[in-house]
Amino acid sequence: MASKGSFNYRYFTDVHSFWEATPDIYCSLEKCPTPRIIKTHAPLSLLPTLNDPSAKHVYIVRDPRDVLVSFYNHSLLTAHLDFDLTLDTFFEKFMSGKLYYGSWFDHALDSCQYLDRPNCLFLTYEDMVKDLDGACEKLEAFTGFKLTAEEWATVKPRLGFAFMKEHDEKFDFTLLYPSRQKQESSFFRKGEVGDHKKGIKEHHATAIREKYRAMGLDKHLAYDV
Repeated sequence: MASKGSFNYRYFTDVHSFWEATPDIYCSLEKCPTPRIIKTHAPLSLLPTLNDPSAKHVYIVRDPRDVLVSFYNHSLLTAHLDFDLTLDTFFEKFMSGKLYYGSWFDHALDSCQYLDRPNCLFLTYEDMVKDLDGACEKLEAFTGFKLTAEEWATVKPRLGFAFMKEHDEKFDFTLLYPSRQKQESSFFRKGEVGDHKKGIKEHHATAIREKYRAMGLDKHLAYDV
C-alpha cells in the first residue's frame, strides 16, 4: 500500500526493514523509503514508538494452533533451533515459551492491553484471508495511505499468499540465512486457515486450549480453540 504496488526491489527487506533479523538480513532504516514500514515479531510493549502518537502499529495475530504448525515447519527450514526435529519436542518449547520471540500466549496477552490505543490496529490472519478487501479498507483508514481505484487494482493481487509464493525469491528472506536448509523448499508453505487440523495431535490442542483460557485470552480474542 505504501509503495502503491511497486515491485522494483531485489528483496522485500531491502525497502522494508525487518528489525530483529539484522545482521542476517541487513536493511538500513536510513535507506528505507518514507513512510517507513518496519516489520518485527517483538511484543508491542517493547516497541520504543508505542507512545508516539505519530507512529502507527499494526498487530496481526493468528490462531495459536496454526502458529504451532507454521512455526515448526519454519524452524525446520531455517535450522535456527537446536532440538531433535520432532513436533512433540517443539510443542514443549512452544508451550513453555522457550523459542525465539518467547511465548505466543504472553505475546498475545501483552498486546491485548493496547487494543484501544488509537495508534494500534489489530487484525487477525484469518480475517485477512477471508476478507482481504475489508482488511485493506481498515488499513487504508488507519494508515492514511489513500489509493485510487487503479492503484488498488495493482496492489490487491500482490497482497495474497499465492502471489508471494510465486515470487518467493523476492519475499523469502530466509534464503539469506546462513543456516537455511532445503534450498529447493519455499518459505511460503501453505498459508491455510485451520492447517493445524492435519498437523497436531489432540493432546496438543487440549493443552493449548487450557492455557489459552487459563490466561484469559478468550476474553480478548475470538479464537474458539
